[in-house]
Amino acid sequence: MTLESSKPRINKPQKTVKIPSATPDKPVIAPVGADVTALPNSTISLDCQFSGNPQPTVTWYRNGVKIIEKGRASLHVNGTLTIRQVHPQDTAQYMCHVVNVAGSDNLTSKVTVEG
Repeated sequence: MTLESSKPRINKPQKTVKIPSATPDKPVIAPVGADVTALPNSTISLDCQFSGNPQPTVTWYRNGVKIIEKGRASLHVNGTLTIRQVHPQDTAQYMCHVVNVAGSDNLTSKVTVEG
């Protein structure tokens, strides 16, 4: 039996997620591809659900710049990006990029922090 490589693929949702309150430390998980509106001091998580063989590597970008896990940003092994205590300066385009030997895929969410 031979395992074939398959191009990575990200599941693409068609919705907007609005975070209704600024409850600190209460995360709201939004699928990448959805636009997210949040209030200051809330926690957001962008969920990048992907598939591919071999397992793709996931990299997150904010306005085209690679995100390094530190401070308020956490990168999880399942592809989720979590940002704690968001503030208006976190308003940006966030891109999940997945890659393996068969190819790559990416999907972007617009995050807006109001207030």
